[in-house]
Amino acid sequence: MNKSSAVGPGVCLPPPPQQLLNSSSTAPAPAADATKAAPRGRSRVMEGLSFAAPKRGGWAAAGGVYSTMVDLLKGHGCVEHKKLTGSTNVFLGGAQGGNVDWKRLGSMARGVRPICNYFRGHKLVSRKVQMAKLIQDYCASEGKDVAEIIPQSFAFYPAKPGVSEEAKFVAAAQADPEAVWILKPSDGAKGSRIEIMHSAAQVLQFMKALEEPGAVSWVCQKYIDNPLLLPSPTSAGADTIGRKFDIRCWVLLTHDYRIFFFNEGVLRTCCAPWSMADLRSGDGDGDSKGNGAYDMFAHLSNHCIQVDHEDFGKVDATSDTNEVSFRDFQQMFDGGECVSGRKGSKLNGDGEHSFQGTILPQLKRITVEALLAAKEQMCVSETSHFTCAQLFGFDFMIDDAMKASLIEINSSPASADHLRAPMAEQIFHLAYARYFAQCMGEGEQAQAILHEFATPQDADIGQPKFEQIYGPVSAEGV
Repeated sequence: MNKSSAVGPGVCLPPPPQQLLNSSSTAPAPAADATKAAPRGRSRVMEGLSFAAPKRGGWAAAGGVYSTMVDLLKGHGCVEHKKLTGSTNVFLGGAQGGNVDWKRLGSMARGVRPICNYFRGHKLVSRKVQMAKLIQDYCASEGKDVAEIIPQSFAFYPAKPGVSEEAKFVAAAQADPEAVWILKPSDGAKGSRIEIMHSAAQVLQFMKALEEPGAVSWVCQKYIDNPLLLPSPTSAGADTIGRKFDIRCWVLLTHDYRIFFFNEGVLRTCCAPWSMADLRSGDGDGDSKGNGAYDMFAHLSNHCIQVDHEDFGKVDATSDTNEVSFRDFQQMFDGGECVSGRKGSKLNGDGEHSFQGTILPQLKRITVEALLAAKEQMCVSETSHFTCAQLFGFDFMIDDAMKASLIEINSSPASADHLRAPMAEQIFHLAYARYFAQCMGEGEQAQAILHEFATPQDADIGQPKFEQIYGPVSAEGV
């Protein structure tokens, strides 16, 4: 197991690892059927409970899931506090959890044990350099192959260049002189400040220029040069290969370290046709603002970049936001319409692979591995003064050998509009309502809360929902 030291109060060593729950048969949900959450009776069953959400300004940009959570809390009788007090039951921190007062939470009176929407150690997985190092250390200690989780990665620390992995990077670049490298600041978000470079000399020169006290760390990863591509629109012309995409998956981690995987993710697609030609030629650097020789509309699928392209919202037949649902991707993939970035030819026409059987199980396995890597640091003990439950956004790439790689993990993920309500309601059901009931013991109010938010399993067939993929299964089946 990872031997890293504990981080702050409320941290415990995990019990023996449990088996990954076998759930590869999840059926993607049709987007059109999930525009609204199932209506809930406003029974005010939570009267006497309270919450605080003092800085919610970043929530709109983060997809509004927690704004919907606030509506649910108010609608069921929770009183809103302007700030965290000794009687607050729920504390909802702002974007990236920057305003969470962990010292205050750690000193709360034992009579009230609030639940927070961030784990104290979440930056271990949501900061790019820390995530890469965490997974590398975890794989080394567990005898696992790091390449089965993340791309080849190297940490650079411009504030302390002596501890950067420069020598390892140079050796890797010499072993693969055709490699292209993608550089991301550890604190970056929404595709900002991303650089793509085609030589080790460029990378080292760039990092040298950043050296100064206080400079943020960067991760340098090998660019996946054989991506699985979506077919280009007919209007793009016969000489185009296809379009790059990444996969956004939403993952809920509860206070008892159960991991839930939302069964309807999205593919975020690029507007411009993909090619490696512009990455392996030219003298200039390319960055996420379109500077230099490289077409960022072809290589970075982040919405905040693609939205500036004139064809944004026009390239995918089923979406006006450059998003493809799991169901639509499954039809394209299983129908042999996807394209090899290396060969330029269509793949999977013989049905050898499937989205359900080949790709989805990898996404779930990698999700569990990444969160297990941080379990010692993020596990909340039952004796702590607070507890946690958090929604993460996992971003993946797929190559033309059908291999999935984790690119990054977001601590404040945006959500697709049509998924926001069902997602928020199920987070409420799985984490908050159930936690309230557990805190109240076996009393009538606890039973009323469980009854109010009990979701008949057969009523959810074909609907967007969280599916448990790791951890103990409760008597209620969730």
